[in-house]
Parts: sequence; structure tokens; C-alpha cells
Amino acid sequence: MRNAVKVSVVITVYNLEKYIEEAIRSALCQTYPAYEVIIVDDCSTDNSAFCINKFKDVITYIKMAENSGVLMATLEGIKRSTGDIVAFLDGDDIWMPTKLEETVRVFQENEKVILVTHNYDIIDGEGYLIEKSDLTKKNIALITKDQPDIELLSARVKNSILGYRGMWLGSAYCIRRTAFNQIEFDVFMDSFDIPNFRRMCYQDHLIAQYTILTNHSQAQVFLIDKRLFKYRLYGANSSGVSNTVESALSTIKRGSANVLATSTLVSRFDVSDDIKRRQRYMQLEYEYLKALYSKKYLVAIKLFRKLMRSTWTKDQKGKEIKRLSAVLLLGPSKFLALKSK
Repeated sequence: MRNAVKVSVVITVYNLEKYIEEAIRSALCQTYPAYEVIIVDDCSTDNSAFCINKFKDVITYIKMAENSGVLMATLEGIKRSTGDIVAFLDGDDIWMPTKLEETVRVFQENEKVILVTHNYDIIDGEGYLIEKSDLTKKNIALITKDQPDIELLSARVKNSILGYRGMWLGSAYCIRRTAFNQIEFDVFMDSFDIPNFRRMCYQDHLIAQYTILTNHSQAQVFLIDKRLFKYRLYGANSSGVSNTVESALSTIKRGSANVLATSTLVSRFDVSDDIKRRQRYMQLEYEYLKALYSKKYLVAIKLFRKLMRSTWTKDQKGKEIKRLSAVLLLGPSKFLALKSK
């Protein structure tokens, strides 16, 4: 009989009083019970703490000393966790009841697996299902269409994560604790002489890419093609939805910092030229958007032409042609205000 795998759940929260209770319940009501549920509150200013304390007897509550960003909150959760597997949940998302059972089974059946992710549903702010096919869903369909064996599946998922080709992480992914060296990760992050760099970075792709690259090439990642969580898409967290130039530039700055970290990481390892190229083009996309929304139109058009020739898909080209045309016609402020409605 297999020894029971202990799963630590790390939930990060910042001003999510409307959703955090449902997220916590989804973690507690699993067919495979979590060993511990750790909630890291990044100094919320709403009633999130009150909502979390309703579960004080069955969770571990950590409040950051100051608002530090989602990466730092996630790392604090990992540091305080003790399980064999660490699973991540954003405080406004919802897990399906079999989420942990399905992912633990993969880790149990193959000791080479260091990271597991899966498919998902999209819901709105009120919890209603949104039928939407995005880049990730299209990529998952492409990866799994010929039912690849685990080696080929792992290679495809690694390529998608490292090359930003459309692979959902966030509330979907779990890592094997022994595969993530947090001390060495901290040293890597400290190598960037940029003020508040950690605060600017997102947690999911950075931790996932670090885990993949710092383990043996034979280590595997796995994709479960089942919808095991609900991603809540609404105004406050809609990717790319900013109604002011200031908020748009802030989002771009965070994305750019994240890609700087991952591209630096990738450059230190023996990965394909395609992955390195994808990372460079991601940085170019952020430079293009920054120039566009800062009204540096000549720079933006130059970058736009380069990206049109080199990296964007047919769908992306259509989307970016519309964006560029609208911004040039309306100006950044009016375009963003209309886009967010």
C-alpha cells in the first residue's frame, strides 16, 4: 500500500472578501483531503481577514508584514508548508472536488513527475460559466489531440511553459516539494539589481519555469486534460483589461519584469533556440505596448512591424491591427476606457 501523499494548499489573498470563502471551501471539500491549507493574506484592506477567520480551526492563516505582491506571498506560503506536494489556489478561483485526487494520482504513479497542471473552466464575477476558447484551450487541444505518451506530453508541456505558448498555471498547477529549491530561487531573484523587482513579478510562470529548468532533463511535467478548476474572469483580474493609461502601464511593467526574470533564467540553461526566441519576443511585445500607450507611436509602429513579421499568429495579428488602429485614432486614454466596458 502506498504511503499517503501529503498535500499543502497555498491560497494567496488580497482584497477578495467577495470570493475568498468559496475558494477556501473548494480546497477543504476535496475527495482527497489536503494535509494543510495555508492562506497568505497580502495585507488586505477589506474584510478578507474576517472571512478567512471563519475557518481558523481548519486552516493556517498568515498575514504578510506589508503588502509585498503575489510572488512574495506565494513564497511565504511555500516556506511555511510541510507537504510532499504544494498546490496553489488564487483566492478568487474555485477548485473542482476531485482536483487533488486527480493530481496526486499522477505524482504517485510516476516519481519522475515534478509538476502537474490541468484544464479549466472560465466563470464570471458572479460564478456563471463563460464559454470562451482562449490561447491556452487551443494549445491544450493541440498538445493532446494525438494522445501522446508521457515523454512526448511532458516535452510539449515544458515547451509551452518555457516558451509562453499558452499553458495555464495559476490555480491549476502543483509542484513536488523536493523539486523546488527555495533558497537557490531567492539567490536568483536577488541577482536582479532592480528596486521592488520581486513585487513586480508574477508567481506562476516564474516558479514553474524555475522548477523545470533546475531539475534533471528527464524530470517530467504532466497535463491532465480535465477541467479541474474554475478561473474567475472579472474586472479586477481580467488579463489586459485596464481602463486607464496608468493601470495599463503598471500591468505592462509587471509583465515585462516577469519576462526579464524568466528570459534571464532560460539563458542560463541548455534550452532550444525556439524557447529563447519566444522569450525575447514576449519582451518585445511589452515594449511595443509600452510605447503605444505612452504615445511613442514611431517606436510602437517599428516594433509592431517586427512582431507582425516574426511571431504573432493570424489571430494575434488581427487583434493587434485593431488595437493599433484604434489607439492611433482615439488615443490611448479613450481606447482603454472603451475597451474596458
